[in-house]
Order: sequence, then C-alpha cells, then structure tokens
Amino acid sequence: MIESLKQNYDFYVWEQANDQHSVIRMVTSWATDEKKVDALIQDINKGIA
Repeated sequence: MIESLKQNYDFYVWEQANDQHSVIRMVTSWATDEKKVDALIQDINKGIA
C-alpha cells in the first residue's frame, strides 16, 4: 500500500513496526483542500479493502 500511495502523496516512512506493518508520518495544513483529504481517505480505503 505504501508504494501505491507514494505515487500521489508525500509522506515519510517513520519506521518498520514489524514484518507486515510500517509507521508513516503524514503532514497536512489547515490550507489543505478538503477534496485532497477526501481523495487520500478513498485511496487508503481502497488499499485495505
């Protein structure tokens, strides 16, 4: 999922939590367009469905 999300979003892989999970750091601003946040949520939901 991380590689897929990296194609459209900037974030940091903070650390490997275990063999199957990573901790990522995402940063937004109050100026971030709500449509961009909605698109991120949709893309995350697609990745875990």
